[in-house]
Amino acid sequence: MSLLDHVTSDLKKEGISPGDTILDVGFGDIEELKLLASLVKPHGSVIGLDVDLENIQRIEKRLARRHSTIISVKKGSVTDISSTDQKFDFVFCKAVLHEIRSIDKALEEIVRVLKPEGCMVIIDFMQFSRIEFKLYKALTSLFGNHDVHPGFDPVDLKQILSDQPMCEIKWEKLPYKGHLGFSDKDLFLLKARKK
Repeated sequence: MSLLDHVTSDLKKEGISPGDTILDVGFGDIEELKLLASLVKPHGSVIGLDVDLENIQRIEKRLARRHSTIISVKKGSVTDISSTDQKFDFVFCKAVLHEIRSIDKALEEIVRVLKPEGCMVIIDFMQFSRIEFKLYKALTSLFGNHDVHPGFDPVDLKQILSDQPMCEIKWEKLPYKGHLGFSDKDLFLLKARKK
């Protein structure tokens, strides 16, 4: 089972269904968007949010060729989501938070745009050594590295979310690795539901 298959299974357990609206923060590629769209079609929608304008333009061209009406993409940041409050049934955020300076603000924004009883699913890197992170930053600084955190202890994220109107906050270490720089790192999945 791949990471995205695992996520699909998890989202189904959380009650995702046709007609739901999903925000995919930092979507990366069209395959992830298509997978999420397959869970909410024919009447749902998936909005991909990314800071990389070139990536957005590339995906928009591909979506235009496919005549997709379920998927749309737009430029934006997880710390300033340009959306009305309580719009999304699900917010999916994969490998983004380690690049964000203000984790509290990012989680606040995700909670703000979730509908009551909406679900957030976050996948990111488990915390690794600060020495290893400093070495990684030094080696990758030539390439415009933008990573800010050496991964997370999911218990710390749970603590931040406990100050938000969230319940059923759960996390698990995933049996998959994520590529960060020159090595693979452990991943976690955190889920929480808005009250």
